[in-house]
Amino acid sequence: MAFAALKNANEDAVIDRTSRDKAADLIRAYRDGAVTNDELADNFPWKGKGDSALKGIYWALWSTYDDLKEERINPARADPRGLQLLDRCHVFLRSNREFMWPQSRLICGLYGLLSRASGNFRQKFDWNAFPFRSEAELAETDGARLP
Repeated sequence: MAFAALKNANEDAVIDRTSRDKAADLIRAYRDGAVTNDELADNFPWKGKGDSALKGIYWALWSTYDDLKEERINPARADPRGLQLLDRCHVFLRSNREFMWPQSRLICGLYGLLSRASGNFRQKFDWNAFPFRSEAELAETDGARLP
């Protein structure tokens, strides 16, 4: 089985390096217009009980495309916020960071709509940094140079 488990020093988090690399490559190809939204969704390695980042990112990426028609991104005309999300997801998946967001299709799939959330949840998570918890966490991540 091609599964590389890495443990976070603070938690028993599982990092599936093989699947994260595959997902990062798919995100890069989708962002660059080399694969369609259907190819991204069909080949994204999010199923299973391993790395929680894969499932959370899969549902967040759903917000970047129309799932009723197959299409490619045209980076020159795409929404910059969607491209930034794709870039952050790519960087996160190349890291060994633990995914700390709640495991919910609603929260991860519709995170942008929840940017007006209040209270404790908003204090713990920065919507503009997803899948990182904050921009500070993104900045301190090894190799965090966005493409």
